[in-house]
Parts: sequence; structure tokens; C-alpha cells
Amino acid sequence: IPLYKGKPLRKALKERGLLEDFLQKQQYGVSSEYSGFGEVASVPLTNYLD
Repeated sequence: IPLYKGKPLRKALKERGLLEDFLQKQQYGVSSEYSGFGEVASVPLTNYLD
């Protein structure tokens, strides 16, 4: 399976002039949604290969 490296979200939004609006609408960092190490997950794990 070939891998494709896309543009980072920040760069893509900046090129389209949407970065400032996006950052103002976000109440917290996008990455903070996934950085809860040691916390209880709000989304159950599923095996998508079945």
C-alpha cells in the first residue's frame, strides 16, 4: 500500500485563508482530544478488520 504525505491541516487552512477563523472557533487544541494518556476513553475500541 503506497503511503501519501499530505499537507498539515494548519498549512492547508492558512493557504485558503481559513486558519484564523478555525483557531477562533476551536475552544481547545485539536491534539488535546487525543492526549488524555491514562484517562478513560469516550469512544469504544472496535476491530474494523472483522
